[in-house]
Amino acid sequence: MKSRIDTNAKTLTYFLATTILLVGLSVPRCHADLYSGSITYGDGLFATEAWADPTTTLSWGVTAVDSFWHYEYTFTVPKKDLKHAIIEVSDTFEESDLKNPDPATYELDTYHPGKYNPGLPGDIYGLKFEDFEDDTTMWTWSFDSTRAPVWGDFYAKDGKVCKNYVYAYNSGFLVEPDVETGHISVPDTTTVVPVSPAALLSLIGLSFAGLKLRKLA
Repeated sequence: MKSRIDTNAKTLTYFLATTILLVGLSVPRCHADLYSGSITYGDGLFATEAWADPTTTLSWGVTAVDSFWHYEYTFTVPKKDLKHAIIEVSDTFEESDLKNPDPATYELDTYHPGKYNPGLPGDIYGLKFEDFEDDTTMWTWSFDSTRAPVWGDFYAKDGKVCKNYVYAYNSGFLVEPDVETGHISVPDTTTVVPVSPAALLSLIGLSFAGLKLRKLA
């Protein structure tokens, strides 16, 4: 006859396997670079004038923090300043989907090619960040959102050099972002609340504690 302990152990094993499976399903299935990657001039990134240099890079990292996705971007250039940067978001993205923006000055809107966005290949609905520091060649901005990551577009600009504008954008701007080539990670339409490793370990710990109590009983 099977002991009660054996039965409880099998039940716990099944429970843990199911939990891990559900956690796996809660995370979007996509290329690893969606969560950490970069594009550089000539390799996924187009730039002009002083920014047309192999050292010009946009990197990103997307991590699960509590019940949010934390998005962080770093833009590095050889020289010049950064006036503003635009990160694409889905059409249904609202300000309520954004938490903890840094820098705090931002605008959510549809931006068009023209005087304020020279060289922009097409319209982009996104978050525009401003008020970046001068006298540096590397800038970082970040925010939290419940929107899961997907491939999207990016645009940044400075001022003029010899009557020509200085700007940069991802080389896949006019291409459907169904693959990572020439795109960056941005918030999607889908809301997926991430499950952190700490929460999973806590759940497993409680499960083992429950089994131990059953054994003592």
